[in-house]
Amino acid sequence: IVVVCASLAMIGCTTVQPLSVDAGQLSRELAPGDRVELTTRGGERLQFALENVDEVGVRGDGRQIAYTEIESIGRRETSTGRTALVVLGVAAAIAAVAAGGSSSSSGGY
Repeated sequence: IVVVCASLAMIGCTTVQPLSVDAGQLSRELAPGDRVELTTRGGERLQFALENVDEVGVRGDGRQIAYTEIESIGRRETSTGRTALVVLGVAAAIAAVAAGGSSSSSGGY
């Protein structure tokens, strides 16, 4: 239960930082391995680990997407501080429930 709650908490603390679809700016702001989320002009939504950024476009997940085909793009980031606080909160709640459930009152015997 703790692992599932911690995993869900980490997912909840992921944000997408919007970026400008500009070749120069993207090459400065993105690095190989960054997780990106983009929408093509055709409406396709893609999420992948970035392999590289060049003068033509971005490459990831075995695909090259030209800048002219990108409607919007953003970098997925995990807020470490917020994630830690949520995980600690979930762990404390689970501990409180477990402590409350394990104590039983005697029937007055």
